[in-house]
Amino acid sequence: MTSVKNLFGILNSFFDQLGPGAQFVLSLNFRVQNNTQYAVNESNYIASYLSPTDYRNLKAIEIGNEVDLYPSNGYRPSTWTTAQ
Repeated sequence: MTSVKNLFGILNSFFDQLGPGAQFVLSLNFRVQNNTQYAVNESNYIASYLSPTDYRNLKAIEIGNEVDLYPSNGYRPSTWTTAQ
């Protein structure tokens, strides 16, 4: 199993080869649980294992990628909206 630190090492190696300024956005899955604390806990877990050098190519952490599609993909009831 790849650790968080090892994963960021692999990502940094890749993005360093792309050249100065190359960055990525980490998307945290919000479809599994309808609970914002889950995403906060994931973010804190990742941050607890990394130093600034480890996340030098990380531009942002996105919580809930394409949540508007969750009802049509079956991850939320058809009556669910992004306002919830």
